[in-house]
Amino acid sequence: MFHPWFTCCQIIQDFSPRKGFDHIVYINSLVTKFGENLTIYGGDTEGNIHLFKPESWKADSVFLLDKTISNFHRLTVISIITIDKDNSVFTIGYDQKIKGFEETSGKQFFSYKNPHKCLFTSICWDFQYQELISCDELGHLYFINVHSDKGVQEFNFYTQKILKIEIIEQLSQLLVVCENFIDVIRIKRTAKQGNIIDGHCGPIIGLEIVDPNKLSFQKSKDPAKFIIIKKKFNQYQNVLID
Repeated sequence: MFHPWFTCCQIIQDFSPRKGFDHIVYINSLVTKFGENLTIYGGDTEGNIHLFKPESWKADSVFLLDKTISNFHRLTVISIITIDKDNSVFTIGYDQKIKGFEETSGKQFFSYKNPHKCLFTSICWDFQYQELISCDELGHLYFINVHSDKGVQEFNFYTQKILKIEIIEQLSQLLVVCENFIDVIRIKRTAKQGNIIDGHCGPIIGLEIVDPNKLSFQKSKDPAKFIIIKKKFNQYQNVLID
């Protein structure tokens, strides 16, 4: 093996809150947040999140342990991502959960348990739509609105483990890395087309969506018809529209 093309400047160790119990703890995930608030986030095999910050802005400055969020996950931390604009951090762990916390206060504001009782394998952030995208080892993709309790859309596209996902925002595409192939999914989001103002004059009590493609394959010579149910004078009436 070739000697690595970098020079070791600092070794950080003995950072576990339980270091006095004579056991070994490993950093399993590491990510750096650049900018004015330069921070290194490390997730270890005990589920702790460690924040390391530079001692000064000198070239030879070392990183010191700023604080530790103990037992943030019940088991090993798998991955960490930082959202600079929102000052938030999201993690996934072996406890089958996605969690989020505020960078400054360290307060947890989001937690989502995998509904299929398996491990989340990767997460990324869509800056344009402010959504968290995740995947798991059973091939599910999740689009999550972290500010809503019911803002989760789940898709089962694959039958094998997804190893990594990455958002390509300029093209509205999602790069999906599986065990046997790499896939690219184009994300198409629905948009509001307008309001129908010349509709019913009373309350709408039901709405039915009909696939126009299915209507076009009718064997009958009669044109397709939609059935609309409306309420009129406290009585229900069926209206056929040709």
